[in-house]
Amino acid sequence: MKSLFWKIFLWFWGAMIVIALALYGIVLTTRPDPLPAPWRETAEAVVSSYSRAAIREWNSGGQVGLSKYLQEIERRTRGHFWLYDAGGRELSGHPIPPRRPDLPLLPPPEFGKGLVETPRELQRLRQRAVGRRNAVFVLKRPRVLIAFEAQNAAGEKYQLIASLPEPRFGRLAADPRQQFWGGLAVLGLSALVCYGLVRYLTSPLIGLREATQKLASGDLSARTGAGAKKRRDEVADLGRDFDAMAERMEILLSSQRRLLGDVSHELRSPLTRLSMALALARRHASSGDEAEIEAAFERIGREKERLNDLIGQLLDLVRLESGEFSDAREILDLEKLVEEIAADADFEAREGEREVVIVRSDACRVVGSHELLRSAIENVVRNAVAYTPPQTIVEITLEAQREYSLLRVRDRGEGVPPESLTKLFEPFYRVAEARDRHSGGVGLGLAISARAVASHGGSIAAQNAAEGGLEIEIRLPLARSEPEA
Repeated sequence: MKSLFWKIFLWFWGAMIVIALALYGIVLTTRPDPLPAPWRETAEAVVSSYSRAAIREWNSGGQVGLSKYLQEIERRTRGHFWLYDAGGRELSGHPIPPRRPDLPLLPPPEFGKGLVETPRELQRLRQRAVGRRNAVFVLKRPRVLIAFEAQNAAGEKYQLIASLPEPRFGRLAADPRQQFWGGLAVLGLSALVCYGLVRYLTSPLIGLREATQKLASGDLSARTGAGAKKRRDEVADLGRDFDAMAERMEILLSSQRRLLGDVSHELRSPLTRLSMALALARRHASSGDEAEIEAAFERIGREKERLNDLIGQLLDLVRLESGEFSDAREILDLEKLVEEIAADADFEAREGEREVVIVRSDACRVVGSHELLRSAIENVVRNAVAYTPPQTIVEITLEAQREYSLLRVRDRGEGVPPESLTKLFEPFYRVAEARDRHSGGVGLGLAISARAVASHGGSIAAQNAAEGGLEIEIRLPLARSEPEA
């Protein structure tokens, strides 16, 4: 009974058996009237005819004639009859209870089986018939007692009482063997129905269990396949949720593996250059070439700074993804922050004959970390400056909408392929044609921006502008009240 399948199966099957027994009991206890009106009318007419004939036999032949007549109709009807006069005296001389089976002119021995008539009971039934125009019926299974009052030509009244077998209507009950095989067929059919129902209910769970075992063993492609089926219920929803979870885990683990590979590659390049610069410095130190030694040390310093920046950005990315940033949140003037970032970026961009321009700037106040938001926006702006061609401008637009502030940063570069737009915010991702590693970046700036914006309840997206270039949109919720301490 540890299996859910058999638990559900036995519960359903037991419930069906109980319902079948209950229905059978209801049928037994609510059967139709065993003495319906048509039968009563027919029986009353027959007993009325018997009573008039019995009175004639009594008046003409006395007790002997009456007894012979009653025994004749007893053979035909498998019943028993008594005739009483107005004083309550039984006229045929029949004993009560009925005569023994070994006496002549009696019905077969089984006739008297189950009879419970007594003289007192017959007298009470006779009294109920006195003065009535219709017969009196009393069902005493397996017999029916009928009392009817009639009179002769002289007006003398008599009561005829008949004890007849209980009538049966409709089909007779099947014999025990037929009932056994019929019950067995019902049990088999109900078991088959329950099996199909339980199989329908538990088959997704079995598939979910198999997929879970595969996932636990390291098969990240394990799926239940619930999404491809038309089934729509809670169990199917559970399978689809599991598939979504497994897909998300596969993406995260694949991203983690790719991130480790990218980090290893990114660290190897500056370390290789450091080793080369160090070897050159040693070589020139032995030759006494001061200029070459100074150049080698400058190269070592640049690579050291590059490594320091890379490690710092990696730490920031890890902290953002793990939610470990605990900087205090405050209400920030986003308009002022964007202006400061644009001024700094424009100052640096002028060396490359580029320009950063604020096209529109609405008053916007947001709740967040000054350090994180500055880093997020600055990375986007510096990325645009790096890829916009010389003699072009980077446009910045800040709009205040109903509940969000919308910041757009657009460059005049070549844009990116549509399939790469959603990948720009992945760590170390670069577009080979327009945004390769020769730009000097390591591919973490936009990833850090995406995590920082998400930590503030916002969103970031990239699209190719209609007039050319790449446009990145940052949405941040506007502040409504003072932040909680």
